[in-house]
Amino acid sequence: MAVVWTLTLNGLLALAGWLAASRLEPPRDRPGRIWAAAILAATWLVLGMQLLGSLSLLGRGPLLAWTLLGLLIAGVLARGRCPDDADDAPPVGSGIVEGWAERLAAWFALGATLAAALMLCVHSLAYPVKVVSDGPIYHLYFAARWWKAHALGLVPVPFGESAAPYFPANGDLWFAWLMIGWGGDRLARVGQAPALLAAGWLVVRMARDLGATRSAAIVAACAFTTILPLLLFSFEANVDTLFTAAYLAGVYGLIRFDRGRRNLGTLALAGLALGLAWGCKPTGTIFVGPLAALVVLSLIPHHGLGSALLFLAATLCPVSYWFASNLLRTGNPLYPAHLEFAGRTWLTGWYQPAAMANSPYYLPVTDLAAFVDILSAVLDVRLIPLWCLALAGFWRLGRIRQPTDRWVWTLSALALLNLMLYWILIPYRTQQRFMLHSFGLAAIALARLLDRPWRVVAAASLVVVHLLTGPGWPTTTYGSRALWSLTDRIPQPLTAILPLIETPHASLPGPIRWSGYGIAWLAVGLGLAAIWLWGQPSRWHRLTALGATLLVLLGGVGWHELTSQALRRIYPADFPDYLPGWAVLETASPVQGTRVAYAGTDIPYYLFAGRMRNDVRYVNIDGHDDWLPHDYHREAIRRGLPPTWPDPRPSWERLWPDPDAWLANLRRHAIRLLVVARADPLRGRLNPYDNDFFPIERTWADSRPDQFRLLHADRHLRIYAVVAEHAPTDRRRKMH
Repeated sequence: MAVVWTLTLNGLLALAGWLAASRLEPPRDRPGRIWAAAILAATWLVLGMQLLGSLSLLGRGPLLAWTLLGLLIAGVLARGRCPDDADDAPPVGSGIVEGWAERLAAWFALGATLAAALMLCVHSLAYPVKVVSDGPIYHLYFAARWWKAHALGLVPVPFGESAAPYFPANGDLWFAWLMIGWGGDRLARVGQAPALLAAGWLVVRMARDLGATRSAAIVAACAFTTILPLLLFSFEANVDTLFTAAYLAGVYGLIRFDRGRRNLGTLALAGLALGLAWGCKPTGTIFVGPLAALVVLSLIPHHGLGSALLFLAATLCPVSYWFASNLLRTGNPLYPAHLEFAGRTWLTGWYQPAAMANSPYYLPVTDLAAFVDILSAVLDVRLIPLWCLALAGFWRLGRIRQPTDRWVWTLSALALLNLMLYWILIPYRTQQRFMLHSFGLAAIALARLLDRPWRVVAAASLVVVHLLTGPGWPTTTYGSRALWSLTDRIPQPLTAILPLIETPHASLPGPIRWSGYGIAWLAVGLGLAAIWLWGQPSRWHRLTALGATLLVLLGGVGWHELTSQALRRIYPADFPDYLPGWAVLETASPVQGTRVAYAGTDIPYYLFAGRMRNDVRYVNIDGHDDWLPHDYHREAIRRGLPPTWPDPRPSWERLWPDPDAWLANLRRHAIRLLVVARADPLRGRLNPYDNDFFPIERTWADSRPDQFRLLHADRHLRIYAVVAEHAPTDRRRKMH
């Protein structure tokens, strides 16, 4: 049933998007129709999840009804198809005739890129969710809570990223959609994988529309999609790749609007795509806001106020739910951000920007050596010269001026602007993932730079070497300091995604290790398949050959994983601190699941246990069982406490503990198991309580052996069973 429901929901959604796109894009413009269909389908999904979640109707039946409604509307719209003669866009490509050498080089680069992506994808499908990521801290945790409660709501995470409940969460809605359809988290683990493919495809389309050859566009897209953080994060339950793909889709729409498709539908689709990106993460305001403002200012004098308002309304459509939710709850649409200007407080939040300096992810804006090291870690030092030459405009040397040059310059400037916004306005500068979309824009200039056969071959070779060997190869070995590193604050990766030579610790944490013979066989096989593919007379023969190659590759990787008994693993083996406790939790959780309360740990996601059968929540430790973080913040201000917290991890909800009220809250929520872990002071200075750094819940549980039976105890974790006669009987499911 999981497969049937997943295919039904996503298939009907895709069909609805395709039919609706036929009303906006002409049939001959297949790339434009694919682009429009993807944006319309994603927007309909997000709006449906927001509406049904607000009505506590998140379930397979309501989602199917919503999808069928979209299909009905799309069918009506499709009756008035966009005529072919509306497609007056200029010719695509540079007109340069490509030889076999550059075509083969491009396919080798693409084959190696797909091999790396498939390896990481199958690994994420088969193995437990990676611990050191935002997925188990809040992305997957929020999605699972919404799925189980059938409703959207704020989910407090006082021991983790405490501001996360107030973040825009379109990406988490997508994860929840996948969980509802599948009935579990397996597909949600790789929920960003389609976005990686979309981002690469968008780079190719933009490069082709702006004058690059097909081979140059493919190699540039491979160089972009194999950027180490982007490739790794795309197969984790983060939202950065989703943001990147939606942002690039919005920019692609602006290019289409400016270069021929001058209709309001194309402009609205571009706005919807940027709104989808904006709704993925809080930093979307920093990147999408300025771009949207520039577009509006340029539209007013050339296309009128109405066009500008339409674009602005479309941009705000997918993200307004999150801002309105914060406004209604807290009076601050950007909560918990705190804004003071000209001696006046404009928005009341948890912390001022100065509090970010206390975060381990903070770097001062003046630390330019760290910025250079970040770029080296992200781009691979062997590929940095290509990116620099492209952004510096070397793609124009010796070329006759073309009409598309203005857009290539614009995208290069926008890429540099985004890098500046990342470094100047985001205090968490160690988080490289915040700037990845910049290189999607820069990849267009890179594609233009590679419009020479020998450049395509050289760049494709560098991409393959980048995937098969570590950035330090052959001069630097694993475990040593990189020769190009300027500071010790930014770790430099020295390992390969597809290690050509197997050495101890030769692969990154997580990716599968392959022998040198296996990689060599894979590269040769893909190369021969590419040669044969290009020699076929029919497009369908080519597609069949490519599909067969991918199936063989996927089958080989899948067989490797499935025979390694990876699917039998429920908990990540590379996190030994909690493994003994998790094993006890798995045994103590009945087949039908139970209700679990937690304290101390910032990764509550694993407490759902195998098959995600448990309900998991944090239970307030005072008499306000239904209060959320902003309620405690408001109460602190009412009591005369400072309105802002001195660090990024406020602990408002831990200020007024009451053991009797806590016990009553446990009974009210029918808690059967209590999991208490050591608390990290860096994630809330009031979280640790005793000398062993456990929170106060451990002291309360240990002092009441008649109510809590200890099942497991070690230096990291304690698990208690709530004694039956003290367990509550109220089975209400209330979002908290």
